[in-house]
Amino acid sequence: MVICVDFDDVINDLLSAWLLWLNTKYNCNVAFEDVVHWDMARAYTSLTREQIYEPLMNESFWGTVKIKNEAIDIIKKLQAEGHEIYICTSTHPIIMSCKYNKLMKPHLPFIDERHIILAHNKQMVNCDIFIDDNPNNLLGGNYKKILFDMPHNRNVVSDEVVRVKDWDEIYNAVNDMIKQNS
Repeated sequence: MVICVDFDDVINDLLSAWLLWLNTKYNCNVAFEDVVHWDMARAYTSLTREQIYEPLMNESFWGTVKIKNEAIDIIKKLQAEGHEIYICTSTHPIIMSCKYNKLMKPHLPFIDERHIILAHNKQMVNCDIFIDDNPNNLLGGNYKKILFDMPHNRNVVSDEVVRVKDWDEIYNAVNDMIKQNS
């Protein structure tokens, strides 16, 4: 199977690092569960959009973002089972080099750089299974859909989407999809 995996908040823990950065810098108290919309500006109503998105353009910020260890283990396991894994991220090209140098290259050296896709319209990507936390990225694509549970996507209910809470559930969902395909 060809499996595409979103990077931010699926492989890494972007939201926690972003909240810590903004809460510390601006003396705010926004919690993980408070981010119930894709647009972070709705959680930080006292900040400007420039203030909210500034960390993402800051190279040192990306050094604070952690990779989920269980993601590494399951991705390696899926690769060992013969699946082709691609990281597919929707990000600004300037930010991409920070993500690659600070996170992907050191923590995911087993993902060939030719298996990293920068795509803002992920429905254009051809794969068998797509794993993402943004439900909009799963709309209309011609692939099986796994939605990584986050506070901002809990209002999404769809028969086309399998919701998972962690990487063990991702692994089980992938195996269930493989069985359904056989």
